[in-house]
Amino acid sequence: FIVLMIGVFLYLFFLNESLKGKPSQKFQEEAKIQKEKAKEKARIQKEEAEEKARIQKEEAEEKARIQKEEADKQQNIKFQMISNLKKTILIFDSNIYMNSIYEDIFHFLRENNFNNLLMFQEQYDEISNLQIYESRVAKREIDLLSKSDVLTIYKIDIQSRKGAYADPVLINNIRNFCSTKKVNIVFVTDDKDLSIRTVQLVKADGYRNLLDVYSGSEFQSIISSNPNI
Repeated sequence: FIVLMIGVFLYLFFLNESLKGKPSQKFQEEAKIQKEKAKEKARIQKEEAEEKARIQKEEAEEKARIQKEEADKQQNIKFQMISNLKKTILIFDSNIYMNSIYEDIFHFLRENNFNNLLMFQEQYDEISNLQIYESRVAKREIDLLSKSDVLTIYKIDIQSRKGAYADPVLINNIRNFCSTKKVNIVFVTDDKDLSIRTVQLVKADGYRNLLDVYSGSEFQSIISSNPNI
């Protein structure tokens, strides 16, 4: 019996020694599974991050493409608008030159090298004869436009004419240019009465299609709706 007990004891001793420091098979399998799960999770997270980065890059590229297309479109609109305006004769009423809120209009004409702005002797004399602040504002703009070769004063004389009144001259010359030169006129005025008379008389002459009339703010909106002004 003693021998048997010694044998059992030795068997259990050596069995215990053999198991020391070695995880069970079940534990090993669980650890392997957890490791594989962590690896798979990391792979999925990496793929998701890469996909998110790809989508963000594509969205950024698409946004940049759309912005470029819009900028190109606006630029083309600007060039077309300038090209169309340069094919006309531009005539501004005195009240446009005399109003400082329209400085950006004259800046636009100078910056884009217009050379088709027309003024008449009587109109300049009317402005010049006025001894008011608005007259000085107008003459400053006229001087800049003249030096930039944007403006031509039609049939200007050596001396100003006292008592000059521009409205009839503006109407008659606009009618004459439409009927004889067959050229498109852009007339800008804040004088509603002058606008109405000009439109109606040109219409009666049969050349309404050659005349566009705008207020100062309307013309301002046309040019300010375009980039790089």
